[in-house]
Amino acid sequence: MDKFLHNRLNALIAPILQNFNVDFIALELKGSKANLVVRVIADQDRGITLPTCAAISRALSDQLDVADVIPGRYRLEVSSPGVDWPLKTARDFQRHLGREVNLRYRDGEAVATVEGTIQTVSDAEIVIAEKSRNVSIPLPQVEAGKLKLKW
Repeated sequence: MDKFLHNRLNALIAPILQNFNVDFIALELKGSKANLVVRVIADQDRGITLPTCAAISRALSDQLDVADVIPGRYRLEVSSPGVDWPLKTARDFQRHLGREVNLRYRDGEAVATVEGTIQTVSDAEIVIAEKSRNVSIPLPQVEAGKLKLKW
């Protein structure tokens, strides 16, 4: 999709999400120019609620109509990243402190995994509590984490 449109939308969306104290996770543009789907992925500590998504959608819709940057028809969707969205950044892990994750990371030349509870997160590292020990992993070595679902 058009890089200029993507950048322009990012610039319009980011301040609105900041006003809601919501993290801007991603912007996805799908479909054709004549029938575009603008999907805004947002999250908050411990998850974003449906009423918050609805309020953001109304605010974004108003702003997008005023700015008139999308040619043709479009459909706006505001949603959470979902439980299968990969956790990669310090902020991703901070939003889920105390929750269980499966984490894949580089350990030298090898790829290692750890499963446990997110204990602490800094810009430099993440600490995961396994059953018998804490594992400190430098953040640049993290490839991806996934929330572990309790069934």
